[in-house]
Amino acid sequence: MAAPRNISLEREPLADPWQLYVLRLSGFPLTESTLDPLRGFLSRLSTAITKEWNLTQEVLVQLDRLQVADAADRFAENGAEWIPEIGLAVWPDRKPPAQWTMKEFLDFVPGSAPVLMYQYFRISKTPEAKDHARNTMLGYGAVSQMFSPLDWEALKKKGEEILLPTIKDPSFRGHPFYLPIFELKTLRNATAAQLDEWGCGVTVYVRESPEDKALLIACRQPLDPLLEKLGGTPDESASNQWHIPVPD
Repeated sequence: MAAPRNISLEREPLADPWQLYVLRLSGFPLTESTLDPLRGFLSRLSTAITKEWNLTQEVLVQLDRLQVADAADRFAENGAEWIPEIGLAVWPDRKPPAQWTMKEFLDFVPGSAPVLMYQYFRISKTPEAKDHARNTMLGYGAVSQMFSPLDWEALKKKGEEILLPTIKDPSFRGHPFYLPIFELKTLRNATAAQLDEWGCGVTVYVRESPEDKALLIACRQPLDPLLEKLGGTPDESASNQWHIPVPD
């Protein structure tokens, strides 16, 4: 039997009681040698979070990332099984989505126009379909996971209560749901109160972050005991490092 591969997570400071773990990556799309152990790790971690902490998992695919490699084809091949629902991804520390002004439009350098809005495809079918979607779409910088004690309807309502009032442009106020999207600087610069509010009821947030070339795991309760159950061990030479084996 081959020796297990390791996933190495770096723990970074975050406003207590939140914790942040970062898996550094070379960029997206991921190579198969990186992707295979990552799938295994997230499969085991997701199962542990839902069972040990009794949380509900939501799997979301970022629409603008479907232009990467063959992501759009892979997503289309599985749409009938996943039944995706489209909603708005809201950056809580960025300017709310709005139509471009004429000045903004004229100031764009060709090829440099920003994304007008960020959207999520939510996988709406069974937990098995969500796991399948995560494993299938992982590696393009498109996948986010949100774990919450709330069911979908309650989470959706919370997102509307917290995020929708920040959006003033009526063109962006009619989406079926609104959920947060985070990058490293958002998490690092936020207070605990902001993370609690912006999270909209989410207590574990996992995202492939192309902005940071990393996988981000933000958690409102201690993750170390769960990593230990997965066979993880802290690095003896670096207290902020964890190594988690991923069996073949």
